[in-house]
Amino acid sequence: MFVELFLLRICFLSWLVGLPFYLLSASGLSACAIAGKNERLFTHCLLNASINKPVGPAAAFLLNDKLRRSAQLGIANLPVAVRSLQRFWARVISYSHNKNDRNPNGPLILGDMVFQGKADRVKKAGVLIGAGTGMRTRYFPHAGAYFDYGVNAHYAHSPQHKIGIACISAEACFVKSLRNWRYVDLCIRADRI
Repeated sequence: MFVELFLLRICFLSWLVGLPFYLLSASGLSACAIAGKNERLFTHCLLNASINKPVGPAAAFLLNDKLRRSAQLGIANLPVAVRSLQRFWARVISYSHNKNDRNPNGPLILGDMVFQGKADRVKKAGVLIGAGTGMRTRYFPHAGAYFDYGVNAHYAHSPQHKIGIACISAEACFVKSLRNWRYVDLCIRADRI
């Protein structure tokens, strides 16, 4: 029973992830998918692309949800979550020119002074492989404003140099919509490597 419920949940979530892109392509708004990295720009593009065009009920519901999540007035009084929680995990595969945060290989010359670095403090370059996880939530205390906060943790390892890098970060923002797509963002972020 637990396995069936889990598989059903995965199937539903995969359908839910693909739904916005299906609705966008079906309604002729697929050009806005380019702006998908920036939620406000994506929502603004959706709104401008759908003005004076027939939009189906599912696309209207998606547009209303995006508007309300961007602290804008929705197109109707359709329900929207007061609090939303997003969890994620990601693979980390990257190349770094200075993964151990050290000095360049060679002497440092300042005018007529020459400084020699220690051999164990030379920067190292290479591939980093690992994983990351985190969660974000958005809380709407009232119309036109929201709190957005989250935590992340990543670990990457360099097989070539046997170096592991762990990073933990937290971020909190208060966003207030002024008018005409102008916002005030007050954010604080802390990182620990």
